[in-house]
Amino acid sequence: VVAGPGGGGWRAAGPWVCSANFAGTPPLLRINSSLVTRMLLSVAAFGVGVFLLVGGIELWRERGDLTETARARADAALGLSSPPIALALWNYDLATLDLLAHNLVRDGAIVRVQVLADDGKALVDVWRSGFDSAKAGATHDMPLKVAARPMPIGMLRVSQSYAEIDAQIEQRA
Repeated sequence: VVAGPGGGGWRAAGPWVCSANFAGTPPLLRINSSLVTRMLLSVAAFGVGVFLLVGGIELWRERGDLTETARARADAALGLSSPPIALALWNYDLATLDLLAHNLVRDGAIVRVQVLADDGKALVDVWRSGFDSAKAGATHDMPLKVAARPMPIGMLRVSQSYAEIDAQIEQRA
């Protein structure tokens, strides 16, 4: 390395000049600089892509966990409530049927409960207040039985919705 002409900058023993403003930067170094820039951008883009992918997978997993928890709670509530509902239906106690149905739709995934007589007539039909019926998802029927009769005495029709969970996940995203 030797001093450049007139004392300005330094000159390497090779054909390139190294100065403060890099005006004499050879094309090879400019290509390397471009490669480094492209490589840094590629690594950054890859990092963002991995972050988005992992975030999406985590949201999907969390929605599955929340949905499964809500489904388990709904099944537990139905398991506890179906014998009293069957007994109230057997006694034709419509006030108790209405009360038990309102307790089921109070919160959680259950948004609609219908108690149907054995002829299919709806004795009780309760919706959660403020819920849009178009958002109701899966509907399933449970036969209502009592010990005094081997055949079902009616049907408990339950509609479930996971719109609250979806809204919660959207808010987090």
